[in-house]
Amino acid sequence: MVKPAFIVWRSCDFEYQLNIAIMTALEEKQVLRKVNSGEEAYNAILNGITSGELKPGLVISEHDLSEMYGVGRTPIREALKRLEGEGFIINSDRKRRVYYLTTDDIKQLFDLKMVIEGMIASQAAQSENEADMEQMEAIVSEMERYTGGVDSAMAPDDADAISLEKWLELDKRFHDHLYHMAHNNRAQTIIENLNAQWHRIRVGMSAITGHLERSVIEHLRVGYAVVHREPEVAQAAMKAHFENLKKYIISLMNTFGN
Repeated sequence: MVKPAFIVWRSCDFEYQLNIAIMTALEEKQVLRKVNSGEEAYNAILNGITSGELKPGLVISEHDLSEMYGVGRTPIREALKRLEGEGFIINSDRKRRVYYLTTDDIKQLFDLKMVIEGMIASQAAQSENEADMEQMEAIVSEMERYTGGVDSAMAPDDADAISLEKWLELDKRFHDHLYHMAHNNRAQTIIENLNAQWHRIRVGMSAITGHLERSVIEHLRVGYAVVHREPEVAQAAMKAHFENLKKYIISLMNTFGN
C-alpha cells in the first residue's frame, strides 16, 4: 500500500528531526565530557603543584602529565593553558615549568593581599547583621582557646595545643566569614587564587615552632576589632598581619635561597 504523500513527508520530517536531536545530544554529551575531563585535569595538576608533588621549577609535558594522571592529552593541554593564565605554570624557552616564587613575587602577592583583605576586614566590621557578628565572636572565642587571648598571661601549658590541620581549618573559617560579612565574593575569588600560589610556603612555614602562635594572636587582633565594630582598627590589624608575614617569608627565602 502506497502511503499518502503528506504521511511520507511527515514521516521523513520526524526522522530528520529525530536525527538532529540525537546528533545534538551526542555533541552536548561530548562537550560535557570534555569539560569534565578538563576540570578533572586542572584540579589534579593544581593539587599536584600546591601539595609539592610537582616540585617548583620542574619541567612538565603533556605526555608525562597524561600518563601520570590517566587523562587524555587534550584536557591536559586545556588545563595547562588555564594554569599558565593563573600563574601556576611558567612557559619559557619552549618549556613548561611549575612556577616558583621569588622575593619580588612575594612582595607583589602580599601587597595585594594587604589592600584587599584589609578592605574586607573593614567592611566586615561595619556589618549590621547580628547573627553574622555572633558567628564571628564564636570563631574568635575558639581562637582564644589556643592562646588565652592577645593580652592573656596564660602560660603556654594552660592553652590548648593547636595542630597545623586544625589551624588551617580555623583560619579558613575565619577568612571565609569575613568575606561573607563583607558581601564581597569577587575579592574572595582573587584572594583564593593568590593563596593557592603560596600554599606550599604557608604549610611549610606553619610547621616552624612559634609561628602558629604568632599567627593566632594576629588573627585575634583582627577579630576583636571586627566584633567591636572598629573598621579602621580591623583594617590596620589585617594589614599589619600580612606585612609581618611578608617580611618573615622574605627573610626565610633570603636565608635559605630562592
